[in-house]
Amino acid sequence: MIKRILKATILLIMLLPASLPASMDFIFEESLSQSLARMESLYSAGKWDEAMHVGRGIIKDAPKDHKASRRAQDLIILSLDSRNQEMLANDKRAKQKKSIETSQQLVTEGSKMLSEKDYSGAAAKFGRAIQLNAGDAQNYFLLGYASLKANKRREAYSALQQCLKLNPKHERALFHIAGLSYEFNQGEEAESHSARLIETIEKKLEELKEIFMAQRSEGLNDKAAATARRVAALRNNLAQAYYMHGVLTHQRKDYRVAVKSFESATRLNPTSADCTSRFIIRRHSPLNRLYSSEKPDYAT
Repeated sequence: MIKRILKATILLIMLLPASLPASMDFIFEESLSQSLARMESLYSAGKWDEAMHVGRGIIKDAPKDHKASRRAQDLIILSLDSRNQEMLANDKRAKQKKSIETSQQLVTEGSKMLSEKDYSGAAAKFGRAIQLNAGDAQNYFLLGYASLKANKRREAYSALQQCLKLNPKHERALFHIAGLSYEFNQGEEAESHSARLIETIEKKLEELKEIFMAQRSEGLNDKAAATARRVAALRNNLAQAYYMHGVLTHQRKDYRVAVKSFESATRLNPTSADCTSRFIIRRHSPLNRLYSSEKPDYAT
């Protein structure tokens, strides 16, 4: 019996040195794998600092040139780069936000000066607003309109062109640039702008009519009344657009199209378009009547 115990003890002593390190190696590799998986997860979640902290621990514990150590180094570099990009993006967003806020303040100041008829001062404000926020079509329109009122017609034309690049359906920009194009002897361009203006307003009128009908059917009478007022204002604007188109087509002697445009203007606004259209056909008046005190300004 004693011999058997001695044999078992000797066998156990012989086996322990081999099996214990193997078991320890497995536990160590499993720990590294879990740490690396956690680092990958933190990196994917955009938690750059936490990922780098775990990665430094992996590099410290893993043998040199271990695959986990190499991957941890790569992830640390990627995390550092991503964090720097995020910081730069945040800084850029903060600067953009401040620029937009300052631009909006300048537009508010310029609009006040516009109402006070300080057109040159307003144009300067709008120009500075554009320098800070060049992606707003309305800012270019306001610059164009203020320049037009300040009799800086070339500057107005350029600003309105930029407005239409950003928003090709800007009604007021289309109206004023059509008049300026005609003034600069660019009749074909002026006619194109006026035709686009008519198309834009007619589409918007169709949309508003559908909104009006829906509001009426739902019993939203206050909203329906407000929509009806918008429709009435747009019909007046459309009458002006047809009037302008009639002038332009009459000027190039396309009398049939001109008469149709004047008829449309008369139908939409009989109190003003009828007399003007007959006067145009009879007297060949130039388009700059549109900018006389007798015509609506189309500023709003």
